[in-house]
Amino acid sequence: MLYVIEYGCGCGSNEMVIEAENEEAAVRFVWEKACEDYETFEGLHGIPDINDVCEDYGIEDPTSLEAEEAYREERESWLDYSVEAFDISNESHTDLLEADGVYEL
Repeated sequence: MLYVIEYGCGCGSNEMVIEAENEEAAVRFVWEKACEDYETFEGLHGIPDINDVCEDYGIEDPTSLEAEEAYREERESWLDYSVEAFDISNESHTDLLEADGVYEL
């Protein structure tokens, strides 16, 4: 099944059409893409890296479990992602496919 996904972390968003077994798989995929986007920008544009999180939370050891949990919580607060079933009658959906060079389904 085709899905339109959108993801980002406060530095713009990305949108694409993917094929996934079901919506749960599509959500898992888009969450991973959002995490990758976050990791690309962490430490830039105000997006905190592990050291920033430790400083903000008063954690001394950035390798501790406490630091890892705080980092995950902070990262999740920055992530933005969504999944929508592909709709052939939705022009913005078909435009995404055409941008990828797909003109017929």
